[in-house]
Amino acid sequence: MINITSKDKSIILLITLCGILLWLIVSVFFVIYDKVSFKNSEINKINIIEKNRWLNVVEPLSSKDLSGKITILHFWSSSCVSCIEAIDKLKELDVKYPNTFAIIGVHNPLFENEENYLAVKKAVIRFDINYPVINDSDRSLSNKFAVQKTPTFIIFSLSGKVHAKLEGIDKIESVINQATKLYYKNKFSINHNKIPIVLERDVNISNILSNPTKIIYVSKFFHKNREIPAIIIANSGQNSIIITNINGEIIAKIGSGVSGFSDGNLNNAQFRSPQSIAYSDKKIFVADTGNNSLRLIDFENNTVKTLIGSGMQGEIITSKKINLNDDKIDLFAPTDIEFFPDKSTLIISNSGTNQILAYNPKDNQLLILAGNGEIGEQDGVYPDNSLAQTSDMAVCGDKLYLLDALTSNLRVIDKDGSLQTLYKSKDEINSRIKLQNPRGLVVDDTGAYISDSLNHAIKKFDFNTKQLSTIVGGPRGEEVGTNTSFDEPNGLFSIIDKFYIADSNNNRILEVNRASGSSELLDIMPQQKLSKEAFLEYLPNLQKSPDIELKALSDIIFTIKIKDGWKINPHGPSFMNLLELNDENSATLVYSFDWNEIISNKINFPKLKDEHQYLLQGKIYFCRNSTNALCYIKSYEQKIIAKQNSDISEISIEIAK
Repeated sequence: MINITSKDKSIILLITLCGILLWLIVSVFFVIYDKVSFKNSEINKINIIEKNRWLNVVEPLSSKDLSGKITILHFWSSSCVSCIEAIDKLKELDVKYPNTFAIIGVHNPLFENEENYLAVKKAVIRFDINYPVINDSDRSLSNKFAVQKTPTFIIFSLSGKVHAKLEGIDKIESVINQATKLYYKNKFSINHNKIPIVLERDVNISNILSNPTKIIYVSKFFHKNREIPAIIIANSGQNSIIITNINGEIIAKIGSGVSGFSDGNLNNAQFRSPQSIAYSDKKIFVADTGNNSLRLIDFENNTVKTLIGSGMQGEIITSKKINLNDDKIDLFAPTDIEFFPDKSTLIISNSGTNQILAYNPKDNQLLILAGNGEIGEQDGVYPDNSLAQTSDMAVCGDKLYLLDALTSNLRVIDKDGSLQTLYKSKDEINSRIKLQNPRGLVVDDTGAYISDSLNHAIKKFDFNTKQLSTIVGGPRGEEVGTNTSFDEPNGLFSIIDKFYIADSNNNRILEVNRASGSSELLDIMPQQKLSKEAFLEYLPNLQKSPDIELKALSDIIFTIKIKDGWKINPHGPSFMNLLELNDENSATLVYSFDWNEIISNKINFPKLKDEHQYLLQGKIYFCRNSTNALCYIKSYEQKIIAKQNSDISEISIEIAK
């Protein structure tokens, strides 16, 4: 046994105290050093950005918000396919390590018309971005960080110093790996305070459609044991496929609406930003862009299944012919699908690898039709040709026409597989009618009709004169009638004397007269049916009102107040449910007020039980009080506490944009 004297104990205590004091001094030193170092670090370059160029935030992020966090700047563009692919990867990283990373998107415009703040805002909503975004319209931030390529990723350490800078379309996995390693290295020093975020999507009014992309017309769509004319819409913003009759009434909706990747029945299957569809023999093929896959909706079995892809991002395909029974592959951002040269072969625009593929569903084989994988404008026969993110295709006769979004070129592939450029946008660099990121294409014997998305117009390329002209649209807008305007029009098709156009950022479908350019709104409306849900899973544009105490066992006056210039949509399936709360997780439906009661504003509210709690919850469809007005959805939710001694016997909802 060791005997420790009082003197030894005093020495040990003194040494211990000195060690603690030294540790405190060193800790304080490093805290001060980190603060001084962070104050002078490169991350503070974002402080040059004015408040009116930030999105998804209450206030511009400050040094206090970023200090002690791993910051990732993602320089991206809404017209860059690989940039969009990286968004989900960054969101997954943020979910895996909550309140660890300060992810900031820096929108770096590739085209002139991408500089507009409203356009960037709509892109943020369209791609469901849930982290702060800066509109770098003048490229000031890009220049500060010497960003030359899109996408570019810059990772900053906790002290605000540049840890890594990665450029190019294939760097996102390296970004995730390096950011993860940096997290584990600094796990116990990270500032876990939340970034002050208010999402643009939560303050934006919703309507039935959400960023519709491609639309097609089917003259004989099989529905309820008969064939009817139908319009099929890739409703990308709501991760679903919508089928309407020619009058716009929805006859079917496929997909749960929740972003994901799962097969199953028509209601529960999940898509992620589907962008194109093709129909044949009671089947809809879907280019499920966000999931890098080709999906099949089978109406004979009422199921959705995956034909190609696992959800992962694929690489450039090098084998001329692939048997998918033996070799599994992943696609990379497929943006369009078309049958060519006949219904036995489905052509896939695999825009992420700059290739066009030919898929035979019967033999389950895949061929490369065009594109050696390089971004370029080279004509010729594969492998001696190149593409630049093909956005849309159209078949006319024995030729496949296509649009390259990145170069804004119109091209064609003949039956022998030879690729030829018909129109080069850069040849018209000084012209007002050049293309900017074209997204939709229709071809007939009169010419090629193009949705010129960033010029907000529909243009015609004349095969005889080789000239491009604007037939409708121009400045960004939402006008309907004789002065039709668009906001990034996308897919289109033509029936007799009309174009039907997916006006993507205006969340609508327009009918446009081909001769006059005048337009009408195709009012997309759900089926007339009453919702009987207990707790609604999704309430678009939710107006959550404060709790209210109402007089129990008494007559309650319930009114819907509509501001001047607005009206309740008489065709919309508006409803309001009164639920009695059993506990936090369950409720009993007391009464449902249907659309007739809401339109007439004559609602007989039932008497409430004393000391019971209720939830009033539902959706109201409303429009501007004018012809061809776009309609919106307003969701409402309010908790009600019934008390006999309450003096309040009236409750109201106010409706307006």
